[in-house]
Amino acid sequence: RNTTTINNNGGGVSAAIPGAPLSIVVGAGPPSLVPQWERLAQVVTVLQLEHPSDWAIYSTDSNVLSPEELEQTMSLRVDFQREAIQAICQKIASKEKSQAE
Repeated sequence: RNTTTINNNGGGVSAAIPGAPLSIVVGAGPPSLVPQWERLAQVVTVLQLEHPSDWAIYSTDSNVLSPEELEQTMSLRVDFQREAIQAICQKIASKEKSQAE
């Protein structure tokens, strides 16, 4: 399975994308870069999924993509069925709503 990992150790961020020629490493820079790299890593992970439903495996309580952004990103994959995208995005939205209550 293709995965993307992000490690945030001591203010530095490293992202390893399997199959990429090298890892992306950002030193202890401005804190505003960390959320951007986390967002990028999640987008890359979504685009590498075999099926939309696989997102349930990677989804955590600390998702930086909203269900709407997740749907928009998955929609870039022409091989993903619209119904499958909507189903997983609704599941994620319901999960987030129940956690907020």
